Amino acid sequence: MRKNYLLIFASLISIMMLSASPTTGLQFTGASASYLNCGENSAFAVSTFTVEAWVYYEKNNGSRYIISNEGHSGELGEHGFSLRTSDDSKIELAVGAFGGWPSVKSTTTVTLDTWIHVAATCSGTELKMYVNGVEEASTTLDKPMTASNLALSIGEGSTWKDRRFTGKISDVRLWNVVRAQANIEASMSTPLTGMENGLVANWKMDEGTGNLVADLTGNHNVTKPDEVLWFGNNASVSKINFDEIKTTISGNNLRIENNYNSQISFAVYNVIGQKITEDYVNAGELVEKQLFNSSGVFVVKFIAVDGASGTLKFKM
Repeated sequence: MRKNYLLIFASLISIMMLSASPTTGLQFTGASASYLNCGENSAFAVSTFTVEAWVYYEKNNGSRYIISNEGHSGELGEHGFSLRTSDDSKIELAVGAFGGWPSVKSTTTVTLDTWIHVAATCSGTELKMYVNGVEEASTTLDKPMTASNLALSIGEGSTWKDRRFTGKISDVRLWNVVRAQANIEASMSTPLTGMENGLVANWKMDEGTGNLVADLTGNHNVTKPDEVLWFGNNASVSKINFDEIKTTISGNNLRIENNYNSQISFAVYNVIGQKITEDYVNAGELVEKQLFNSSGVFVVKFIAVDGASGTLKFKM
């Protein structure tokens, strides 16, 4: 009977993980140009950080990069970080600390054709590795990491090339804070608003068409090469044209005028992700909502009847 309970429990966990897995994202083919170059930006030069991604390896022979800005040069010596697989097919975070590459590795071995959520943190003194929201390993840093101003790459090494990822990646998140295990686990399958404290970038990778890979914060959009492909159930879903959705703010009054070709549903969230209000507006009409006792930065998310979607930020 105990074995039966254990079997049922394991099956439920598998079903839960399957249901939480991404349905949209980017397909990396392993071709020479099949990666994202996110460019050089001071916001990426983190030495205290959390990095997260959903990954689905279709091939894994040696070190294969998920995200990296690591390098070695001049007075900086070793600098930056990389999240990748190790030679023994573990998930590894390596950081450049002048004179070496301290790292932390998962106990989980990468299984091909299986979605897993990976997350890693770096404080001034410690590295931690999480798989599917569970802490699997930690290591102490003898020397602090040196931040890197090199271009950030997704699916390839930033300095040492030809270690490209082959498979699917979705919902990459970079933070300039160390997130707690409970927060990583609670939000790994939940969309962010883009307004979270410490969030540097969140490439959801859910556009499904075109070459723009949007950053939810609005600060670090990326243009993908044709060698990086879309996958998923929204590959033909369009984005709302905001030239046709007029959103204005006056005091605590939010006014939405819909000149789009279908009904629009919308929801307003505050900076910590709480829903303030929601409603809909028919094509050719307008609606006004009073956001009483509200101030600060907000996100309004739109979904049209035809499936198109979009997000806007505003301040009151």
